[in-house]
Amino acid sequence: MNPHLTLANQRGYGLHLPPDLRVRAKRIFPRVNQQVTGTLWLADTPEHARELVWFLERFPAAMEPEVGHRLRTQADRHVEREARLHALLEGHAAPLPDLPLALALRNYQAQVRAALTISEGLLLAAALGLGKPASAIGCLTLPDALPAVVVAPPP
Repeated sequence: MNPHLTLANQRGYGLHLPPDLRVRAKRIFPRVNQQVTGTLWLADTPEHARELVWFLERFPAAMEPEVGHRLRTQADRHVEREARLHALLEGHAAPLPDLPLALALRNYQAQVRAALTISEGLLLAAALGLGKPASAIGCLTLPDALPAVVVAPPP
């Protein structure tokens, strides 16, 4: 079997691999169904695309030109997102406009809000007393942040 990569709209990337490479791929991609003996399916996300590019550099596989283009576009999107997050954390990114809150967000709370706009998803966990509710409120004012799930211990 010659390795090849396909892209299905509903399923994502399909890795068609011989058994020896399938075992390696299952180690690298823990989210794939570990019980499957055929095609390994990965969602069409920037993170998976970047990991697939890395995998395919080591274990080449045939693919249609449009699949390769989509893979590279998604992988580049992940690299760009990572660079923007790094710039934000280094203090080189422009902040988002201030919010009309009773108390202004602290710098690190505003960074959380900006990180959400870049990463398109966020798990907020911080030490006691750092103002997670204020950070969360700041995030929930972003139109693209909704719907959201807030998990808190009972009072």
